[in-house]
Amino acid sequence: MHTTAPTSHKNYFTYGAFLDYLMIMLFASGYVERITMWRRVSVCVFAAAVILYAGSIYRTLSKNRAFVITGLSLILLFILCIIFSVSDAYTVTNLKGLFYAFCPAATFGIMAAEGIEPLTEYFTKRVPLFNAVYLVHLYILSRQIKGTGFMIKASWLAENPYYKDHCSGIFGFSGTHYAALFSVFMLLLNLQYLPAIRDRRRRILFLLYTLALEAVMLYCAAFSDNMALYFIAPFFAVLYFFMSDPDAGISKYLYDHLATIIGAAALACLAFFAVMSLPAVQEYAGSVSNRLYALLHFSSVRVKGSNERLAIVAEALSSSRGWKFGYGIGESPWKGLNLNGYAHFGISSIGSMIYLCGIWTYVCFVLFYALMSTNVVETDPVLSVYKNKARTVTILAMLVLTVYTNMFIDMRNMVLYFMIFTAMYMRLYRHFSNSDRL
Repeated sequence: MHTTAPTSHKNYFTYGAFLDYLMIMLFASGYVERITMWRRVSVCVFAAAVILYAGSIYRTLSKNRAFVITGLSLILLFILCIIFSVSDAYTVTNLKGLFYAFCPAATFGIMAAEGIEPLTEYFTKRVPLFNAVYLVHLYILSRQIKGTGFMIKASWLAENPYYKDHCSGIFGFSGTHYAALFSVFMLLLNLQYLPAIRDRRRRILFLLYTLALEAVMLYCAAFSDNMALYFIAPFFAVLYFFMSDPDAGISKYLYDHLATIIGAAALACLAFFAVMSLPAVQEYAGSVSNRLYALLHFSSVRVKGSNERLAIVAEALSSSRGWKFGYGIGESPWKGLNLNGYAHFGISSIGSMIYLCGIWTYVCFVLFYALMSTNVVETDPVLSVYKNKARTVTILAMLVLTVYTNMFIDMRNMVLYFMIFTAMYMRLYRHFSNSDRL
């Protein structure tokens, strides 16, 4: 039978409480805008988790050696970044920002070290609750994209007058990227839950319901300037199905599923051409293609907004500092304004991290969080066989997300990242559990 690391009976009653706090912080902090309160509570929750789950931490440090080496390397790199910094004006502030995002991520990682079985049990029991939250989220979002201003605060528009940035459902101020990642999590959570539904008719209905929700979200994304969802959703869906077949490498996976891939591609092409025949969609697609062109050809067009993501990276790597320790972690806030002419410096983690700390610190940070998110696989006696596959997938995902949004200093982005991969590992766990029962 499949076994996982046992959860301590002494601490089991606190397990759900720690994860419940992370969920409350994720869904409530967008409207209860008390950033200092959320940060302080997150630090306290992390400290409590360290004390109560010392055994889980020890298992992580003893089994996940790559994570330990990466963490020590990261500390050394930050020391060098501080030593060679041009300025130390924002050093403390920036280190605090990284630490505040680390606390909820580490709390999630500690809970995951208790084993995949309790983690699966926690999220499976809350599938109805998550779906209820998602339905409320979609309702709010559907009202917002009509321009009603429903649940959009005047203070948000005063700080950022671009209305579409605030069309983010339950996630609040400029939260479209949270909405995108949450929709990905819900898609994967519902897909991995399907095998648990024994009745075939109910299983088909639940699948149709899941696809309908994703279709509604994609429709809303077209009117809330959340075009990245059209790439993020299929990207994570591919990773999910790749992880669902644990024994297959990339070539074997493609070969075994070639007919399915061709059929899905054909249906997608037909649907694409059907949708593109609509004038409103053609207009929207034109604006999207223009923005993608501007993003990729930032040197020949006006650098503004989303276009700054890759432009900042190019600026950082054009200097020898970008290939060493950056301009210094204290040179500018992570989300500084008008730095070197960039109105949105810090729009994504890749640019600000490479500019301030250098490319090696950025790479180390990507590896650090990717390895932390694979902890549930690394420490499991059965799933650890597939740790290299899990590492590859999580590293690839973190690279993409650091281009898309600001991961390293954002508590909610970190929690969503861990939730997405938890859904993937749950599917992997169900694969072995079902095999054991046969």
